[in-house]
Amino acid sequence: MLSRLQTFLPAFILLAIAGWTLWLLQGQTPQILPTAAKPLRHDPDYFVEDFKIISVNQFGYLKAVLAGRQMSHFPDVDNTEIINPLHVSLTYQEQKSAHPIAQPLVTTSALRAMINTDGSEIRLYDNALISRASQVARQVPEMQLASRYMLLKPDDDIIESDQKTVMTRGMTHLQGNSFYLNNVTREVKLNGTVRGQIVNQSTDQSTYTP
Repeated sequence: MLSRLQTFLPAFILLAIAGWTLWLLQGQTPQILPTAAKPLRHDPDYFVEDFKIISVNQFGYLKAVLAGRQMSHFPDVDNTEIINPLHVSLTYQEQKSAHPIAQPLVTTSALRAMINTDGSEIRLYDNALISRASQVARQVPEMQLASRYMLLKPDDDIIESDQKTVMTRGMTHLQGNSFYLNNVTREVKLNGTVRGQIVNQSTDQSTYTP
C-alpha cells in the first residue's frame, strides 16, 4: 500500500501545482467582456462636388437631369443629401415615332434635398420651386409653384407637397394648402382652401375662392 502511495504521490503533487497555477492565472488575467457595436456617427462616407446625373427613358431619349453643388452620403441613415439641387424633367408626345414632340421642361430646385435609399423619392426643403416652361406657339405662359417643401417621385414623374403652395401663371396668382403635379398627364391640382386672382387673356381680373 505504501509503495502504491509513493508511486502516485508525485502525480498528485503535479496536479495540485497545475491547478493552483491555473487559479492564479485566472485571477490575474482580466476578463474580456463582449462590447456592443458603436452606433454610426452622422458623418458622410463620401461626397461629390459640382455633379450632374443624366438619365434616359426606354426609347433612349433624355428623361431627366439631376445636378447640385454637393452630394453627400450618410451611412447611418443610408440617405443622400444634395446642396442646391436642380432637377430637370422632360416628357414626350408620341415618343415611339421617329420624331417625338417634347413637352415643356419642368425644372425643380431648392436649397437642400434628401434622396432615400433606392432613389425613388427626393425631398426638397427650403425655397422649393417648380417651373414649367412657357409654350409660345400656344400662348401658354410659364407656370411656377413655390413651397417650403416638396416631394419628387422621379419614377412616376410626380411632384407634390402637403404645405402651403403659391402658383403663378402669367399674371394669375393662386394659393392653396397643398398641391399635386403629374408631369406625364400635365395635371396640376391645388388643394384645400384656394384663394387668389385669375387674369385671363382679355386682362379681365377676378378673385378665385372655391
